[in-house]
Order: sequence, then C-alpha cells, then structure tokens
Amino acid sequence: MRTLGIFAALLLACISISGQALERWHELILDETTPEQAIAIYGGPRIYRDSSLHVYDIQPLLSTETAKRNFETGEWENAKGHKSIMLTFSSDDKLRMIFATPDNEGTKTLENLCGGNWKPAGQDLVKDFRAEMSSNPQTVPTVPITKKWYQIYAMTPRTFCVADILNEIPNSVLPIMPIYPGRVGIVTMVSRAVESKAKPKTTPKKVPKKR
Repeated sequence: MRTLGIFAALLLACISISGQALERWHELILDETTPEQAIAIYGGPRIYRDSSLHVYDIQPLLSTETAKRNFETGEWENAKGHKSIMLTFSSDDKLRMIFATPDNEGTKTLENLCGGNWKPAGQDLVKDFRAEMSSNPQTVPTVPITKKWYQIYAMTPRTFCVADILNEIPNSVLPIMPIYPGRVGIVTMVSRAVESKAKPKTTPKKVPKKR
C-alpha cells in the first residue's frame, strides 16, 4: 500500500509540473513570475513603465479593469534569444502577459506550449476563442496557408495564446497539427486571470413585422 501511495504522489507531482509547463515561456511562468525574477533572468529592462493591458486582437475577452493603468510593463531587447520581449505585471507583481519576438524560433517550439492544441485562426480571434469556450466547440478545418504570415491560437484553463507565424513556404498545406510551416514571429500569452467574466452581449434577432 505504501508503494501505491508513493506512486500516486509522484503521479500528482508530474501532473502539477506538466500543468505549470502549459503556462511557461522558457523561464517565465504566467501568474507566478515577479518583476524581480524577470530582471534576474534578463537584466534591467530598456523601459519600465505604468501601463494598461492592451491586447489589440483579443481585448474584448479581457475585463474592463485591464483598460486602466494598474499594470507595469518592462521591455527588453536582445534578451536571451529574443529580438525583444515585453512583460506586463499586475499590481500584485504577478506576470499577466508575455509578448515575445523570439530570434529565429521554428514552429516546433510551440508543440508543447499552451497545451499544444494550436489551431489556425479565422478572421476574428475573439470569435475563435469564444467558440472554443462554448459548451460545443466546433472543429476548425485544416486549410491551405497562402499568406506570408498567419496566426494560430490555443487556449488552456489559465491562458490565451496567439502566435504570429512568418510563412517561409506560402501556399503549403498545413501538415499534422501542431507543427506549422514557417517560424514564430511573435508569441502572445495572456493570463485568464484578467478575463472578463461578463457574458458577451448577443444581438437580438429581428422579428418580421406583422402586416
């Protein structure tokens, strides 16, 4: 019985570690890393300022509090394999957003990031994420990639993830997910701790007038 207890403890530890890895970008962990830890990793930032948390393509998914200036953002250049990296912390000194421009990272680096459940984005990332959050998420079909850059997205219980991919082989067909053609241009990871809990407004259906 003791052996089973030890095995169960090890299994739970492995699950905990793998769960952390889903919200990790290299040494950074969303909702855990502090500004002091980021400085210990990358050195002093080029810029450190008060800011709002603005994520242009998924802003409607975030709470109204994110529009207020209750965050702090640090920016680094040429930091440990990044052309640039921008980190945003909430007032309790927890990392809430990672906006990274890695230096020549292939898309294979995304394989285990954000659960590895990457999908090609449509025309509206907000709709993509909301469909993913619905009780009956729809399967996104595999489509040809015909642009010089495109977006893929993934979601975990704790994180919204978006990757901008620089496509080196335009017109190629997407292979088996989650490996996509091209290399990572930008990775954006946003903590769902700042997600809006308000339900999106639905447009009322127009009822035809009786004649």
